[in-house]
Amino acid sequence: MSEQEKTPETKIDKNRRYCALDNTLASMLVTQLGSELYNKHLYMTFANYFDTDGLPKLGDYYKMRADEEELHHKWIYEYLNYNDVCFTYPTVKEIDINIKNRIDPFLATVDKEIETTSNINKIVEKARDLKDWATFNWLMGGGPIEGKLIPEQVDIAA
Repeated sequence: MSEQEKTPETKIDKNRRYCALDNTLASMLVTQLGSELYNKHLYMTFANYFDTDGLPKLGDYYKMRADEEELHHKWIYEYLNYNDVCFTYPTVKEIDINIKNRIDPFLATVDKEIETTSNINKIVEKARDLKDWATFNWLMGGGPIEGKLIPEQVDIAA
């Protein structure tokens, strides 16, 4: 057999035998896990503000937003477990916001959603760069376990 007929040996990351995700991608998802919990706590803070300010319908709106963030957290948690990622929960920083008026929560919500969407898009880009099509498809809403982080961002923007 000539040298040209020999195929080069493929390098296999043997760590993936135990954890299906690339370490960087797993780390990004764990960070996002913490971000989703922060967002949940932020929205519950806004729900409390509106509930105690005599605007219970706006309180309900923010409770609904908090439930959505909990769902995103659950999706990421389940995906990490599905891929055998052993992790420690990230620290969720304290909600340190001074609500001066009824508009502040809405402005903070828009800013937080822009930041969250940007971070999720970075995860999508990393999955694409790694050719991790399972994670890419999961982020897009297709996969063996639920996870529709990208469609969720599109639905919110519409």
